[in-house]
Amino acid sequence: MAYFLRTWIGSTDFRGSRSAPLFPIPVWNCNDAVLHDLPKTKNFCEGFNRGFSSLLSVCHPSFSKFVEALLKENSFISCKFEQFNASNCRSPRLHTVNLKRRLKQAVQNYGNVPTVDFLRGVAHLL
Repeated sequence: MAYFLRTWIGSTDFRGSRSAPLFPIPVWNCNDAVLHDLPKTKNFCEGFNRGFSSLLSVCHPSFSKFVEALLKENSFISCKFEQFNASNCRSPRLHTVNLKRRLKQAVQNYGNVPTVDFLRGVAHLL
């Protein structure tokens, strides 16, 4: 709990004054992103890194294996780009669409329900 307060919220001293957190709230707050249907960049990057790591299949590849993986990734991205140009994009799964819709509804309801109920509802959706 001390780590969470110090890093994300700001801890309080014995007088009750709150220090600045390591990461200010506007940096990590996702409220606007949810309300405006913006993507979560971190998840996209993690997905790319995981996919690229699976191409390598080793932690420390040789230079030739690394170049080979880069070429495979390039051909994959080129194929996806052509599919996008041909309007042949895969639509998101229904479960994902419903989850995003429910999360947006919960975020829009902030302030209309007790804070604990709001946090509990969002936690169940995540």
